[in-house]
Amino acid sequence: MELDNWVINGEIRTNLNGIQHPLYNTWNGIRQRCYTKTSVSYKNYGSKEVTMCDSWKDSFSNFVNDMGPRPEGCSIDRIDNSKGYSPENCKWSTRFEQNYNKSVTVVMEYQGKLYNSFELSELCGISPKTLRSKWKRGHRGDDLVNKFHDQKEVKYYSWEGNEYTMLDISKFLGCSKGVVKSRFRNGWSLNRIMTTPVISRNR
Repeated sequence: MELDNWVINGEIRTNLNGIQHPLYNTWNGIRQRCYTKTSVSYKNYGSKEVTMCDSWKDSFSNFVNDMGPRPEGCSIDRIDNSKGYSPENCKWSTRFEQNYNKSVTVVMEYQGKLYNSFELSELCGISPKTLRSKWKRGHRGDDLVNKFHDQKEVKYYSWEGNEYTMLDISKFLGCSKGVVKSRFRNGWSLNRIMTTPVISRNR
């Protein structure tokens, strides 16, 4: 569909003949996790004072004009995760680029030297994901780089630019791992799992 068809009276429409603009969900998703307290992602963004600049918050057109078309295989990425969403701090990134950016923020010490997870991965031959997970669980020194410490590789699930283990998902939703596993067994998509609150049966 031609991009000009989305423009009316100088503004970019969010919907055209029942079809959503390709960037609408990205724009609206940012607003939801930054400002809607009932969003499952609010506690990781809005509650931590991650905001969206007024220019984008108030205008879908400004967001589209500033970011431009989304390249295939990319999603929005904040350059500095300590800052909010704005033209100066956002870019389109591949999953690898986003994972690398996140790894740089995790500094690990091994044998008296500091590494990010990609650098330490090259040194010891363990995947960056596993290193970050082990570091988070408190493994240090040789225990961190021991390939045989864990009986199996931890599986990661990517959602909205972040990676989650099964345990992370259960903590995110405030439920047991059994509930998460049940949703996967029932054929739920990851997005549905992450955006559907768990209703407690306790009265």
